Formats: sequence, C-alpha cells, structure tokens
Amino acid sequence: MVWDKMEIKYINFGTGNMADGVIYLNKNLKKYPRLHDAILKHERKHSGRFKVKDIMLDFRNEEIRSMNKEYYSFLLRHPKALVNFLPALKINGVWYYDLSLVFIWMFGIVMGIMIWWFLK
Repeated sequence: MVWDKMEIKYINFGTGNMADGVIYLNKNLKKYPRLHDAILKHERKHSGRFKVKDIMLDFRNEEIRSMNKEYYSFLLRHPKALVNFLPALKINGVWYYDLSLVFIWMFGIVMGIMIWWFLK
C-alpha cells in the first residue's frame, strides 16, 4: 500500500489514528494546518501492522514534539481529542486497539503499583 495515497477520513474525536489502511484525523485539525500536517505525517510513518517500529514511532513522536504548545492548545480546545490517549477506540462501530498505548498504560499501572508498594 502506498502511504501517501491512503484514504483520509475526518472524525469528531481523537487526534489521529490509522486503522485498516485508513487514516482518521480529527475534523478540527483543519483549523490548525501545521498540526494537521504533522499528525498526518506521523500517521503515514506507521507500518499498518503492529511492529516495534510503530511503538518507537509513538514514543518518539518527533513530528509533534516541535509544536507541543499548539498540540496542547488543540487538546484543551477540543476535549474529545483526549480519547486518543485510551488504548481502545471505537470507529464506525468497530473496536480498534492501539497496542502501543496498551503497553504504555500497563507500564504506568505497574510503575504506580510499585511506587505505592514501596511507599506504604
């Protein structure tokens, strides 16, 4: 599949996701052209399958890092975009799981339990 030619669909929530060869972007990103392009560039870098490369891409997030102020401003002005931080997302009636976020949430929960256990 040619990633530059992928179909782009605009939705009312999240920031950006890729599922089943389609890139889903928040429709409000059109008001933020630089952020829109950065998120689109990031989504196009994904392999379309779950690989270590994809996890590292999400951890680094180089495309958005340079515009953190604009990104967080977008999140505050469009709270539905925050669902992008959940490990599961329902798009058009189908549940998708972001394994990168599953690992991040698991790591955070384990670290929280360890800290709680050491401090009690």
